[in-house]
Amino acid sequence: MSGETVFVERCKGINGLDKVVLREVRGSSVERKVYLYGGQVTSWKNDHGEEMLFVSSKATFVPPKAIRGGIPICFPQFGSQGPLELHGHVSSRLWSIDPDPPPVPTNSLNKACIDLLLEHTEEDMKFAKGFPCDLEEI
Repeated sequence: MSGETVFVERCKGINGLDKVVLREVRGSSVERKVYLYGGQVTSWKNDHGEEMLFVSSKATFVPPKAIRGGIPICFPQFGSQGPLELHGHVSSRLWSIDPDPPPVPTNSLNKACIDLLLEHTEEDMKFAKGFPCDLEEI
């Protein structure tokens, strides 16, 4: 792998939603797809090109509904176990890519990665008072 670089591509996904495709090195079968809507990983292929995640055939990829399947970010609650919408509200929000992420550890230089950010709103701060969490102002 020496001399090879990782690959990160921002593109349009299903229904025009922004997504990021991450590959370990060009030509590798290892691939991940992350939608900025919900900050959700929807695909994770191993080095044999086999899909490791389930995304429901009922997933519509149409806001404001959350994407069904993959690896969702459920905050500040999971499921309907609280006063908020299903899985909290961050799974139906638009995340952004950190333009100035912290340095990548030197033992991870051949790994494709992104840092996602979610700017909080006044509404977020209202509900956060009822949950033990720490939101950072950026």
